[in-house]
Amino acid sequence: MDKAIFEQLYREMLPGLYRLAQSILHQSADAQDAVQQAAVKAWLARDRIRSGNERAYFARIVINECRNIQRQRMRMFP
Repeated sequence: MDKAIFEQLYREMLPGLYRLAQSILHQSADAQDAVQQAAVKAWLARDRIRSGNERAYFARIVINECRNIQRQRMRMFP
């Protein structure tokens, strides 16, 4: 996947990804961090993304990043 296609797809999906992260984390700053980290990871793995599965791939990365943030919260506040 080249840069232009990736950017276009990411821009289209950004509001939905943010809503997904917000519904899991309930804090806008953490949701923004999760979406941003997911974008970086998706960019690094863009060659492994199958055509037609981009939306699911992005959503799964956002969910995993949200879980990582929740785990970090649990470590900080026992």
